[in-house]
Amino acid sequence: MPKTTTLISNFTSGELSSKLKGRVDISRYANGAAKLENFLILNAGGATRTPGTKFVGEVKDSSLATRLVEFVFSTTQTYIIEMGNLYFRFYSNNGRITEDDVTITDITEADPGVVTTDGAHGYSNGDWVVITGVVGMTEINGRVFKVKDKNASDFKLTDVDDVDFDTSGFTNYASDGVVNKVLEVSTPYTTAQLFDVSFAQTADVMYIAHSSHAPRTLSRTAANAFTLATVTFVGGPFKDDNITAITITPSGDTGTGITLTASSAIFDTTNHVGAFWKVKNGYVKINSMSSTTVVDDCDVQLNQDGTAGSLGTGPAATLDWAEGAWSLDEGFPGVVSFHEQRVVYARTLNQLQTFWASFIRVFTDFFQGVADSDAYTYEIASDQVNSIRWLSSGAKALQIGTFGGTHSASSGNANVPITPTSIVVQQDTSYGSSSIKPKRIGNFVYYVQNNLTTLRELGFDFDIDSQRALDMTILADQMLDPEGDTVGAKDMAYQQSPNNVLWVVRNDGEIATLTRQIDQEVIAWSRQVLGGTFQTGKAIVESIAVIPGLTGDDQVWVIVKRTINSTTRRYVEFFMPQTFVDQDDVFFVNSGLSLDDPKTITGATKANPVVVSSTAHGFSNGDQIKIVDVIGMTDLNDKFYLVSGKTDNNFKLTDTGGDNIDGTGFSTYVTGGEAREMVTSITGLDHLEGETVTVIIDGATHPDEVVSSGAITLDTKAAKVHVGLYKDAELNLLPLVDGSATGTGRGKDRRMYIATILVDRSGGFQYGEVGNLDILTLRNANSDMDKPPPLFTGSKEVELPNDWGTDTEFSIKQTQAIPLTILAIVIRSEVIDK
Repeated sequence: MPKTTTLISNFTSGELSSKLKGRVDISRYANGAAKLENFLILNAGGATRTPGTKFVGEVKDSSLATRLVEFVFSTTQTYIIEMGNLYFRFYSNNGRITEDDVTITDITEADPGVVTTDGAHGYSNGDWVVITGVVGMTEINGRVFKVKDKNASDFKLTDVDDVDFDTSGFTNYASDGVVNKVLEVSTPYTTAQLFDVSFAQTADVMYIAHSSHAPRTLSRTAANAFTLATVTFVGGPFKDDNITAITITPSGDTGTGITLTASSAIFDTTNHVGAFWKVKNGYVKINSMSSTTVVDDCDVQLNQDGTAGSLGTGPAATLDWAEGAWSLDEGFPGVVSFHEQRVVYARTLNQLQTFWASFIRVFTDFFQGVADSDAYTYEIASDQVNSIRWLSSGAKALQIGTFGGTHSASSGNANVPITPTSIVVQQDTSYGSSSIKPKRIGNFVYYVQNNLTTLRELGFDFDIDSQRALDMTILADQMLDPEGDTVGAKDMAYQQSPNNVLWVVRNDGEIATLTRQIDQEVIAWSRQVLGGTFQTGKAIVESIAVIPGLTGDDQVWVIVKRTINSTTRRYVEFFMPQTFVDQDDVFFVNSGLSLDDPKTITGATKANPVVVSSTAHGFSNGDQIKIVDVIGMTDLNDKFYLVSGKTDNNFKLTDTGGDNIDGTGFSTYVTGGEAREMVTSITGLDHLEGETVTVIIDGATHPDEVVSSGAITLDTKAAKVHVGLYKDAELNLLPLVDGSATGTGRGKDRRMYIATILVDRSGGFQYGEVGNLDILTLRNANSDMDKPPPLFTGSKEVELPNDWGTDTEFSIKQTQAIPLTILAIVIRSEVIDK
């Protein structure tokens, strides 16, 4: 029987469609997989386990769908906006943004607890608040509450479900503590409108568009202060000039409170209130009207230079007028972007194919003219009405996605910007667009087609001297259209670091991820299925956004709909970094939290016993601690001690038997180090009440626990603990094909007997034929039993006692919350050549 060796050197083709199992003739087959679930493909081609998600908080109203949007002021000042029914809330630095501190002076032990503040707090009933820093009643710290029965300087506490919060069994309040209101901004956007809102940002101002509301700006005025305001425009924009015989007669040419009288009914008594109209040489804003022919009150607007405006000379009737392009009557722009130092709006209810660009660097100025810097308006000509769905600014053109195709707007010269007298709009492709905001990777635009099941890569192809919109899902149609179910895409975000990954949220709650590295020809899809609850087994991701993270990796945030303790919850979570330094930092649970409370060490004596300096460490005599990362006196690292002889800022060390640690022969302390108390009780898990959770302690696995009263109890003490929900990661190869036997080997009986698996910084995992897996463990007789097996880098050769088969698929599965990065797989098999 011929024997053959098959090398899978990378996974740059990602998870391929099951329809391609017979396409052994295409080059991408060799680097593809039948299943890639909860793996991400690296730019270099390896497959790494997707990190877990950390729980941040519950949305304001878990009964309603909610959206996330990024607000990036700088690489170090980044925000996530929780956009819900008629409100915005904000997150930064991995937590909620709250208003300024209000000092607490007392908290009662009662049901419900009553908080007293030092002076007027200014809160309203129903406000969400966070309490921190309390001494004594520490059980209340870090929790989120709602205000009830407020008085000027006190209020009662309820939980977010409006259930009275009972503090009667808590420790007595001693002192200190602050309460902070969760920052919230009121908006006009309803739940049904959330995913139709368009955003564009410049510096600390975000411009917002929706077809049912006047454009608005969201301005960041301080690190924890945002303001939403309706934009006041000058100079338009306006529809075409009047060509009818209808006249308008103004009562005056300047100032406020003038009237307009039309010779025929042209005004809408409701929908034209607040609208701008051009009359003769000037512009007015309508404040009120009494009929379809009479405006009772309107104000003449300022000139472009800020001086007082004028309609002309005398109150004579005029044919020279134009209706404003944006109003309740005409609709408001539903799309916004920036291009060539202008803000560009597009698509109203009555002008679906029109876009409007402001005066250069003056984003409220829509005075039209012929000067290069003046505002301009353009209506795309086509043989059918195709509404504009998005705008994307490129180096050479403003790219426009419409329902019927994509277009490019430019001056016709790549080195010259668009001007009112020099604009060319041409159709690039006939592949229509959805309204999901596209993302750019380099010079390419990635957009979801109007069928919601195809992702396209729009870019210039020099071979055909034209734009092309390549289908990125042609070999992986199951990503957005599993088994023809037309699931479709709902939201999309782009993570640039550490790898180029597009995260596409599907309507069924899974995430399809595409690693796209153009230079290395990587087009690799995989799927992310978040750990669900014990009751439902699956979490539903509803929205996604990406901001620069605190550690260098871009940070992926999600809203996840879960069933917790039989109740629907919507949680804000973010994916932890893919990169990690220490083994005990690995985080592969979902909606998880960590116990990690390091105390900084500033000194350690060479004495008997060793005396450790640590300002305000908070330890008590008899506490068990773990010390790590000391430089110099490394003898202390990664060992367990008991605290003795403690003072506020230092403590002595004994071993766990109570004997002094003699440091006289140790190396001299230089700098650094952290000490952590080791505990068995993990609290603060209220958001997972009643759920079976996965637990990782100091980098090692621990038996699952069930959360009760917001807590779990460990079997053994630990210093760093990660707790959350769990989902396996699985990689299944396609059926092997090779040329060592006659033909391709496809369809012949094959038996895999040895696999060599190349991994990087990985724990143990399962391997073998799909449905018949063995366990690879890394612990051996020489391993330290007080520590988890160290992560392994290198090759592992394993035997495969598999049966013969014609379509055998090799599988690797990670069933524990530990790392796994697969770089390559070599499989030796024998084939019956017949």
